[in-house]
Formats: sequence, C-alpha cells, structure tokens
Amino acid sequence: MSEDSPRELFLIDGNSLVYRAFFALPETIATSRGQPTNAIFGFASMLVKLLTEYGQKPTIVAWDAGMSGREEAYPAYKAGRKSRPDLLREQWPHFEPLVEAFGYTTSASTASRPTTASRRSPSARASSRSPS
Repeated sequence: MSEDSPRELFLIDGNSLVYRAFFALPETIATSRGQPTNAIFGFASMLVKLLTEYGQKPTIVAWDAGMSGREEAYPAYKAGRKSRPDLLREQWPHFEPLVEAFGYTTSASTASRPTTASRRSPSARASSRSPS
C-alpha cells in the first residue's frame, strides 16, 4: 500500500447486526437436528457481502461489553427492553468464532474506539446496519 492510498478500517456493531439478522429471517431456519441458525446465517451473509463488495479490509466487530453505567445514572435506560430471545441466545456463542473465521478482529466495544480509529484512519467506517 502506498503512502498516498487511503487506509480503510471497518467498525461493525456486532450486537446490532446480529439482532437485525435474527429478526429479519424466519426462526424455522435450522440445522437438520433443529438447532436454530437464522441469525448465524443472516450475520454470515452480511459479512460475505462486506467481503465481496470491499475485499479483505481491516475489520473490527465490536460486541457490547456489558453494563455501561448508564443504568445507574438513568434507571429508566432500556427499562422497556425485552431480554434476548431464547432462539437467539442459543446461537450467541457462535458469532465470535464466525467473525474470527472471516479473519476479522472481534472486541468488546467502548465508546472511544470509533473516534480513535477515525483519527488513525481518515476513511474509517462505522456501521450498525447491514451493508446495502
């Protein structure tokens, strides 16, 4: 890569895309033994699309690290949000290895990562939606 070439870094909100995949595809997508795979299939399809449209680029898939502290500061924060559906919960352990199989980095998210990445790479892209 020449010094003049812009460096690209893709930052993906893993939780957001996994939920999107889960609710976009029918829950009947499963293995022959009945293991649900709708979210796995949908999320993998999004990663394939990213790879085919942009090629192999540095990519970080960020996952929610857990409590952010907003719950203590504002008790109503996410108060109405339902817990993770059971069929999605069954699929959850497979997402991080899937991301790694694509050769992408997986990381617990922090609010500063997109800002830090954009300082290092002027063409950093952050996404919480599927590639269009």
